Amino acid sequence: MLHVVFEHHSVPARLIGDGVHAALRTVLELVGPRESVFALEEPETHQHPAAISKTARAVVAAVRQSMQVVLTTHSLELIDALLAEAQREPSVLDELTVVRLALVDGVLRVSPSRGVDVEIARTDIGSDLR
Repeated sequence: MLHVVFEHHSVPARLIGDGVHAALRTVLELVGPRESVFALEEPETHQHPAAISKTARAVVAAVRQSMQVVLTTHSLELIDALLAEAQREPSVLDELTVVRLALVDGVLRVSPSRGVDVEIARTDIGSDLR
């Protein structure tokens, strides 16, 4: 039986709250061989802001292990947490790309932004990148 271990106790994974369960699921989904590709859909769902930060840490750790992570989100908190984690290591920030999609008059518009541009957009301009 899988347990989630806290500082002074552990809890069976089947009994933990939705937010911790979602974070645990994301971490387990990121387990695989080097150079794997992972797709995560809104990994921040049901998560407390502290758990979102830990999820971002897990995503960045996977990228450091030469894994590619493609995720969807509507959460500025997750984008900011990913940026905060990626800023600790310039090579990871270089790997970050935010791709915005918009359907305009029946045409799908794709707008990619690379790591440093994402950082400037969020920290200097305060852009909503969702």
